[in-house]
Amino acid sequence: MLLPSPAKSSSNFYPQGHHEICHETFLSLPCSIGENGVTNIVRMRITEFEKKLFQQSANVVYNVQKDVKTS
Repeated sequence: MLLPSPAKSSSNFYPQGHHEICHETFLSLPCSIGENGVTNIVRMRITEFEKKLFQQSANVVYNVQKDVKTS
């Protein structure tokens, strides 16, 4: 499903704090979407091993996107 850019939404959601992600990054997370965009990020129950893999993935994405310039 393609959705309008979250930047156009009146609500901004970042995964910061979810599973100890400590930086702003763009990740795919299960969420609730309303007429105004993302309304809630669903907390996942994951094992410690899955959490470690999720954090590693978030760090890889963050290291790529931190150098991307926006205008």
